[in-house]
Amino acid sequence: MIKATKTKEGDVKPSTFQFDQDIARRELANMVILHEYPLSIADHSGFQRFLLSVQPMFKIPTRNTLKSDIMKMFAHVQCPHTSLVLADAMMDCILDWHLEKKGSVSYWTGSPKREEKFLETVRELEIVSTKKLAIDCKMRWNSTFLMIRSAVIYKTVFPRLRQRDSQFKCVPTENDWVFAKEISDRLEVFFVATKQFSGTKYPTANNYLPILCDIRYAISQWGTSTVEEIRLMALAMARKFDSY
Repeated sequence: MIKATKTKEGDVKPSTFQFDQDIARRELANMVILHEYPLSIADHSGFQRFLLSVQPMFKIPTRNTLKSDIMKMFAHVQCPHTSLVLADAMMDCILDWHLEKKGSVSYWTGSPKREEKFLETVRELEIVSTKKLAIDCKMRWNSTFLMIRSAVIYKTVFPRLRQRDSQFKCVPTENDWVFAKEISDRLEVFFVATKQFSGTKYPTANNYLPILCDIRYAISQWGTSTVEEIRLMALAMARKFDSY
């Protein structure tokens, strides 16, 4: 191919030019990051026509390929100690967690009568909170976070209820509450990130890439937890992140 090149004297003369698909893709990724364009720009028909009019040899990447190119660049510049990650990885990690000790919550949300007894005990213990007990759903990991967070608030209520209801047998131990608090604190970073992702229809690279790096860094810190279950979860989650 021929292109126009300026000489030192300011003259223009023709020279050879070889198109490089990899360089073109890298420059496209740079443009998206620099101007905070949505990833969907790769699907816009007008943008595709423009690119092909400039360089017919350019194979326009899909949205997912563009995202992958951007994440490779960001991982190299901003997060040199992390592997490539995808937002979906955090969902997979949370859904893989099997959290026990939810029997206490399900028991006291099982009927209106039990719910009323629970609220009476809350008032007796003078616990100030407007949050209701929430039961989790296997298909929605964020409901697990909401369930644990609400239960931790009322940790002193469950032993009192055990004294009043002989059928209530699954009272969490102090170790259970320590574990629940640890889990709640760590799930919160995913909960906040998910709200940020879902808050915009077209997330840009500048929005989601720093969040992913924050999540990966947080997981690496969880490996130093004094709770063995947390350390094991952190190890499993890190492996899953690094596989993406």
